Amino acid sequence: MAQTNVIIGVGRSGTKIFQVITSYMMADQLGSLSLFYEPLLWKDYTLKEKDLRGIAVHKSLPLLLSTPYRLTGRQRKFFAGLGDLPGITTVTKFIRMTGRIPILQELYPGCRLMFIYRDPVGVINSLLNVKFSLLGPPHYETDIRALKDEALRLGLISGDRLRMFEDFSWGAEALHWYLMNKKAVADLRGGDAFVISYNEMLNRKEDFLRAVCAFLKIEYRQEYLRLFYVPGYNIRFVHELFVQNEAFAVRGIFLKRRFGNPVRPMFTGIRGLEDNPIFAFRGAESQKLRKLASEEERLLTDLCSDVLDGLRDLENYRGFLSAEMSGSVVR
Repeated sequence: MAQTNVIIGVGRSGTKIFQVITSYMMADQLGSLSLFYEPLLWKDYTLKEKDLRGIAVHKSLPLLLSTPYRLTGRQRKFFAGLGDLPGITTVTKFIRMTGRIPILQELYPGCRLMFIYRDPVGVINSLLNVKFSLLGPPHYETDIRALKDEALRLGLISGDRLRMFEDFSWGAEALHWYLMNKKAVADLRGGDAFVISYNEMLNRKEDFLRAVCAFLKIEYRQEYLRLFYVPGYNIRFVHELFVQNEAFAVRGIFLKRRFGNPVRPMFTGIRGLEDNPIFAFRGAESQKLRKLASEEERLLTDLCSDVLDGLRDLENYRGFLSAEMSGSVVR
């Protein structure tokens, strides 16, 4: 049965490996699927070309979206090609929809929504070692100003707390973490979702896989554990795990979905995990990792303590810990 699946979470929180794992397991058992990777920025999963339409849609939407909100025809047309496609299961990684959950729930009724979070220290330390910003410059150069204005207007943060974030060189990224996760906690409390922390996913791999399989209504298989050992720097080559649908080139698929013509699944099967090139060494950088000073870590944790508490409560209620106690995933 076709299903729309959406993975959200702040960048550097494990959304990539979450998509690798869920999409592979579903393709293995369903036989085909379509995979979308950050469509508000990239034209396709190969990450070779920016999507100007996606960037324009991102800039036209509030970052912290509340209902009721009326989408334009252009916005609806863009999102229509990403979910609720007849006969096609989709798995979309969508970090820039983390503050816009109500629209996802409206656009894709019955979609399986999966949310992953990571502690703010882990996210900021990760950002210190990559050429990446949660605020997306230069593509979304106005995000930080819009984020502050919207958060103050919605009452998600006080002026005093906002100024505390601004005291640090990493403050803008930390503020993004704080506001996006705070909004997600509020939006997910009353809805259906699978919630997991980055640490729990990595520390309890088999428990996590069993729970997410139950949520996706697919069978757990022991071989899926190997998916955790795809080197992080190889995840952008995730398509190597799948068999391309020969009927369509990648760009052809995206042109089809943009203009409302029939869409076929991108992938029509999987490649075996044994000796798959995605596990091959691709030249990881050898360097000493940068990280926050211990005092900065303490200050950041204190600044974000209320949201961290909310995330842990949400995970205990919506995540696989509750599934273990009840015998099934909370829906």
